[in-house]
Amino acid sequence: MRKNTRNKAFFFMFLLTFGSSSVQADDAAIAEKYFQWAQQAVDEGRWGTALIGLKRASDFAECSSDISYLFAVALLHEKQSRDAALAAVKLAVETDEWRRYSREQGLLLQAKIEIGFRRFQNALSLLNEVADSAEEARIRLLAYKGLEDWSRFTTSASIALEKHPRDVRIARILLEAKSPDSLPEAHRPLIESVLKRLSVLLKTDPELAYIAAPFIPDTDEARRLIAAYRAVREPAPASIVGALNFGVVDGKTAIDELFHAETIDKNLILSVWSLLRDSDGREQMRRSFLSYSGLVTEDKDQDGFVEIQIKYKVGRIVEFSYDGDFDGVFETVVSFEDGLPSRAEIRDMQVIWEQYPAVSSVLVNGSRYVLKPSSFFFTPLKLNNVVGVLYPEITQTVLAERVLTNEALFIERDSSEFIGAVERIEIENGVPIRSREFLDGRVISETTFKAGKPSSEVIDLDLDGIMETKRVF
Repeated sequence: MRKNTRNKAFFFMFLLTFGSSSVQADDAAIAEKYFQWAQQAVDEGRWGTALIGLKRASDFAECSSDISYLFAVALLHEKQSRDAALAAVKLAVETDEWRRYSREQGLLLQAKIEIGFRRFQNALSLLNEVADSAEEARIRLLAYKGLEDWSRFTTSASIALEKHPRDVRIARILLEAKSPDSLPEAHRPLIESVLKRLSVLLKTDPELAYIAAPFIPDTDEARRLIAAYRAVREPAPASIVGALNFGVVDGKTAIDELFHAETIDKNLILSVWSLLRDSDGREQMRRSFLSYSGLVTEDKDQDGFVEIQIKYKVGRIVEFSYDGDFDGVFETVVSFEDGLPSRAEIRDMQVIWEQYPAVSSVLVNGSRYVLKPSSFFFTPLKLNNVVGVLYPEITQTVLAERVLTNEALFIERDSSEFIGAVERIEIENGVPIRSREFLDGRVISETTFKAGKPSSEVIDLDLDGIMETKRVF
């Protein structure tokens, strides 16, 4: 709370400091002051505060590419919409007015965001406009990996290793692109090059120890690498599989460590499960999962962007979130009660179940559709079994508003005539038969329908309790 207060105070001090003097200043000078203040906030780790200032500074984006670029960076850092970040960096590149950053940095960031959207060809087109660099090589490799164009991936990787031999990011992409069992022959010389440099690369990225271990022919050497990595630091959860596989830890230690993490990747759970050699170990893992409180995530294509996040509390699902359009924002969020979905927000739609999958009501576009009891079913999730514990998976089932009209018992929406009143339209076989408006619990108008169209209405225009006015349509 104190931090928020301090950030707000700092922001308003900024406005007082620069606001009065900027009346006579030109837009470029004002933009520069906004940028310098936001950059200082970023340098000090106050990303949320910087984001507030950069939103305010957007009026001056046409004379400062730095503002739009830093705005995109802040949006990504704060895990906000990738769409907004892409729009911001595009504006930065189009404006082409740089002081602190550069057009090339803008294009690289734009390409990186396109990778997140799985628009790999777009990313490659952008990279053709920038000079060779380690970052350009890294993004190019990710694009070829996403396209599964292994021929160009291999060629680019070979060039990147030659030009940027100390860049651990390139080495990491190579090691994570293919498992040892599915390694193409053309990749083997590249992996061998990384392994020769491993002792140097480990100084920059110690996690390469457990990532590279499966590729090392000498089992004792692989075991020594993982053991050394784990001995001197808090090990990353991803190292558990290698540690268990090479005998650095036993099953009990691996399970305890796995479920001690605040966030666990689903593939990590499955990998540990597959390495347990007896039923006792698997039963221990099932019990540990049933007492787990934290997040389980899924990154299906292993590109570093999480699509699914499931919140557990003592082994029970509390919330399921899904990012289906890869914009970095979960557009489907399902809340659970007693192990079953109870309500959901799916883009602009709110769904409430009476008992999953039977729907009680749906709110969409300002209208609330109330369904008949146990008559309409909607199943955006199916509940499967993962290592003996319930685990939700998305079904891609779509709920159309026209279907709701056919299935509704009645529809409620705000009155268009009386402030604070609610209109209720009664439905029979998908056709309106009567509409009433309620204000403070009493009926103030009633409309009858014929063949689905309004025919007549009685209404209490002066709200005196008597419906003295009649309208005929």
